[in-house]
Amino acid sequence: MEFIYLLVAATFSDNFVLSKLLGVYPAINAQDKKAPIVREGILVTIALTIISVLNYILYTWVLEPLNVSYLVTIIFSLILFLVVQLTVSISKKVGKYNNEDISVGQIVTNSIILAAVLLSIEQDHIMHSVAYAIGAGLGYTLISILLYDVMDRLDDMAIVSAFKGIPIRLIALGLMAYAFSGFSGIMP
Repeated sequence: MEFIYLLVAATFSDNFVLSKLLGVYPAINAQDKKAPIVREGILVTIALTIISVLNYILYTWVLEPLNVSYLVTIIFSLILFLVVQLTVSISKKVGKYNNEDISVGQIVTNSIILAAVLLSIEQDHIMHSVAYAIGAGLGYTLISILLYDVMDRLDDMAIVSAFKGIPIRLIALGLMAYAFSGFSGIMP
C-alpha cells in the first residue's frame, strides 16, 4: 500500500515540476509533436528507476557503512551520466526511433533526475525508492503532455504578443500547479 501511495503522491500531489519547480525547462521546451515528448518521458522514467535502485544500494551498503556519504553528489552524478548514456544508446539501437533528437544531454540536464535520486535515498525501503522514482518520471511525462496539449489549443487563440511563447507556458504551468494542488491530502 505504501508503494501505491508514494507512486500516486510523486505523480500528482508532490509532482517535481509543479511543486518543487524542477525540470521546468524541458517541460516548457517547444516540441512540435507529442511522440518525442512521450519517448523522452519514458526514457526519463526508465533511467530514473535504474539510477534510483543503483544509488539506493550504493548509498545504503557502501557509502553509509564506510562513512563517506559526503561523496554522494559526485558519485550519483557519475552514475547518472553513465546510466543515461547507456539508456539512450540502447533505445537508439533497439528502437525504431534512432533518428530522434533525444540526446543524453537533454536527459542529464533534467534536474528532476538528480533531485529525485537524492530524495529517494531518504526512503525507508528500496521499493519505496523505486515508487518515488517511477512516480517522479510519470509526473514529469504527464505534465509535459498536458502542457503540449494546452499549448496546442492556445496556438489557435489570439494571444497578446507579449505573452506568446515561454510566458504563456509559465502561466499555464502555474495554473496546472494550482489545479494539481487539489490532489494533496487525498491519500492518508
